[in-house]
Amino acid sequence: MYLKHRLKSKSSLYLHSPFVFQFYNEVIKGKPLESDIKINNYKKTLLQDNKSIEIQDFGAGSKVLSNSNRKIKDIARHNSKDIKQGSFMSRLVRFLKPNTILEYGTSLGISSLYMASALNSNAQLISMEGDPQLSKIAQNGCDQFNLKNIQLLNGEFDTCFPEVLQKTNSLDLVYFDGNHLKEPTLKYFKDCINLANEDSAFVFDDIRWTADMLSAWNIIKAHPKVSLSIDLFDMGIIFFRQQAKENFCFNL
Repeated sequence: MYLKHRLKSKSSLYLHSPFVFQFYNEVIKGKPLESDIKINNYKKTLLQDNKSIEIQDFGAGSKVLSNSNRKIKDIARHNSKDIKQGSFMSRLVRFLKPNTILEYGTSLGISSLYMASALNSNAQLISMEGDPQLSKIAQNGCDQFNLKNIQLLNGEFDTCFPEVLQKTNSLDLVYFDGNHLKEPTLKYFKDCINLANEDSAFVFDDIRWTADMLSAWNIIKAHPKVSLSIDLFDMGIIFFRQQAKENFCFNL
């Protein structure tokens, strides 16, 4: 599957759209920010944490960690973003300059740190995590980095996010990484799409987690409101720009 993706992938030499050309060079192929290095070093401390916690999985769960009792270092290894993916998210935030970010699935808070570190001081990231133990660890990370523009919510998505959406006028960036099942993913997408604007971007993680997740991704990028999709194999990004519909595959 990955080989097929690589064969379909393009380089900047074949890009005629000024927006996609700029996105490719600044976001996909850009260099890590200084804050990315610090966050990666923080993740390294989690990779050495032998403490065990009891986890409640509300979505598809983990393919690798099947027990509910898990070590923090194992969660950090398998469920948290590496510096390549994390740095991509921070560059994406710097590129888009969103005022409001919504994150479905905080986990240990690594992706939240990458995104929030690139936010303007008057912008906000709202992140939701179902498991209370993970929420505590994520909050500790936010406190260590003294990030005041993150609001961490603990609770199930179907209970808490509708309240958030009711109070939100527009969503500039949404990161879906909390439930790797087809129907919930499509539901959350439909919940958010009416709050998208022309400059919004939605990011879907683990689009090839299962055949059902790939099916969800194909349905999402075909939606009539979606004008541009970028497939990075593990991640998919959609845009709502006023343009002819285009789909691209790139290597991160």
